[in-house]
Amino acid sequence: MCYIIFSLAKEKYYLMKDEIKYLNKDVDDLENSIDVVKKNTHKFNISNEEIENRTKSLKNIRAILNDVASDLTNTALSPNIYMMDDYNNIAINKQNDDLEVLAESAERLHNAAITINTELKDQQRLLDELENEMDNSNEKMNFVTKKISDYLQTNNPKIISLILYLTGISFFLLFVLVVS
Repeated sequence: MCYIIFSLAKEKYYLMKDEIKYLNKDVDDLENSIDVVKKNTHKFNISNEEIENRTKSLKNIRAILNDVASDLTNTALSPNIYMMDDYNNIAINKQNDDLEVLAESAERLHNAAITINTELKDQQRLLDELENEMDNSNEKMNFVTKKISDYLQTNNPKIISLILYLTGISFFLLFVLVVS
């Protein structure tokens, strides 16, 4: 940013220097014109007093141009401490603003990470509970399967007839439930 400012100032310096050079050439032309008029006062019908006034005016203009050129050379390209301080203050303020935005973003990310961590812990706890329930259900199923297998392996006709009798009652109750 500072480089851009200095390059623009340098460009303006050279433009002004060129303008002063052209104005000095114009003043030279006017002085030449006055010299021609001085030599031929009778042709131009201008008094000596008027010629002296115009000569003084041109000297004043040349002095002003020289002062402007001198001031321009002395101050335009020298670094301005106040301008540098202003630029540094602007840069520091912009960096502070950027750091504040970055800190806010980091805080939002931190809060999001904490929320995600809490949700993951809750999900893990639910998965652990589900796994424990599945293990308990598996044990119960194994127990029931073993008992059924023990009953089926027996050749006792009373147990087999009891199972068939209970199965029939279950189907009858199911049929009554569906029909009504």
